[in-house]
Amino acid sequence: MAVSVMLALFFTALMRIWGLYDPRNILTIEKQIRSAILAWSISLGLTLALLFLLKTSAELSRGALLVFAALGLSVVVGHRLVWRFALKRAHAHGAIRRKRGIVLSSVPWPEASGQIAALNYAGIEVTERVFLPVEPAERAEALRKVIASTRQDCVEEIILLMSTVDLPKIEAVMEALRPLPLPIRLLPDATLSRIALQPSRAAARFALIDLTRGPLGAGELGLKRALDLVVASAALLAAAPLLVLAMAAIRLESPGPALFRQSRRGFNGRSFKILKLRTMTCMEDGDGVAQAQRHDPRVTRVGAWLRRTSIDELPQLWNVLRGEMSVVGPRPHAVAHDSFYDSVIENYAFRHHVKPGLTGWAQVSGHRGETPLVAMMAARVDHDVWYVNNWSLLLDLRILMLTCTRLLGRMAY
Repeated sequence: MAVSVMLALFFTALMRIWGLYDPRNILTIEKQIRSAILAWSISLGLTLALLFLLKTSAELSRGALLVFAALGLSVVVGHRLVWRFALKRAHAHGAIRRKRGIVLSSVPWPEASGQIAALNYAGIEVTERVFLPVEPAERAEALRKVIASTRQDCVEEIILLMSTVDLPKIEAVMEALRPLPLPIRLLPDATLSRIALQPSRAAARFALIDLTRGPLGAGELGLKRALDLVVASAALLAAAPLLVLAMAAIRLESPGPALFRQSRRGFNGRSFKILKLRTMTCMEDGDGVAQAQRHDPRVTRVGAWLRRTSIDELPQLWNVLRGEMSVVGPRPHAVAHDSFYDSVIENYAFRHHVKPGLTGWAQVSGHRGETPLVAMMAARVDHDVWYVNNWSLLLDLRILMLTCTRLLGRMAY
C-alpha cells in the first residue's frame, strides 16, 4: 500500500505539473500516452530510490515489483484510451454541454474553416456567423443586428475572428458591443496566433512578447550538458565494438583512412571538425562539397550500409563529449551548404542558437536525407527553428526515443 500511494502521488503530481489533466489536453491521446509512460517511469524510479534511502527495498519482492510496474503501466495507458473513447462518444451525442457562441469575422468564411474547427474542438458551439463589412456604416449596422439577435438567443460569448490587417477595427467593434453583458474573445489569424502563443511579460501598461527565444540559460545548459554526457558516454561504450568492426571493413574495402574530418559550424557559427566514418571514395571539405544522392557512385558498398543504418554518424559521439555538439539539436551541414542556404532561406542562421546535434526534431519528423530543392531544406529549417524556440529536457528525451524507431529507414544515402 505504501509503495502504491507513493507512486500515485509522484505520478499525479507530474501529470498535474505537465497540464495533462487540463480539459484541452484530455483528447490528445498521443501526448497523453507518451506523457503517462514517461511519468510512470519517473515515478517508479523515484519510489524505488525513496525505498532504497529508507532501507526498506530489501523487504519487497522483485517479481511483485516488476508485475506491479507492468500491470500499472498497462492500466494507466488503457485508462486514457477508455476515457478518450467515452469523451468523444459523449461529445458526438451531445451529452457534454458546449458553450454557445457567435462568431464575428473580417475574414471570408472559406479562409476561416481552420479557426471554426478549432472553436468546435475547444468546446464552443458556433450558433451564428456574421461577416463584418469593410465600410464603417455597414459594419455598425451589422453590429446593431448582432446585439438585437444575441439578446433574444441564448448566446454565451462572442468570438472576434480577425486578421492581422484588421486589428485597428477591434477597438471600434468592442465599443459597439459594450452594451452586451457577454465575454468577448479574440481569435486571431495564424500569423498573429503564433505571436500571441509566445511567452510574454508585462512592461508597465504594455506587453513584451518573445518573438524569438534567446540562447539557453545556465540551468538549461547544465541539464542539456548532463544529458549529453550520460547518453554519449553510454552510447560510445556500447558502440565501441561495432565501430571497430566498421573501421576494419572500411579499410579492407578501399584505400584511405576509416575516419575523416569535415568542417562544420556549431553554436553561434563557430567552426569545428566533425568526425564521421568514411563512406565514400572521396573526402570533400571546404567550398566544394556535393550532397550525397541516391545511387551516388562515390559511396562504397560498406559505406552504403553504414549510411543506411546511420552508423557512420556514431563517431560524432566524441564531438558531443568534447562539447562541440549535443546529442539532440539541428543537424550540422557542410560549411559550403551553410553559406548557400543562409542567403536563400530566412531564419537559417537561427539554427546556430543551440549546439548542433546527432539527431533532431527535423530528422524524426521525416526531413532527412538529400535536399535537392530549397523548399525541402526550408521545411527542415522550420522544424529546427521550432525546436530552438520550444526546447525542453522532455523534448530532447522524446526525440531520442523517436530516433530509435524512426531513423532506421532508407531516407539517408
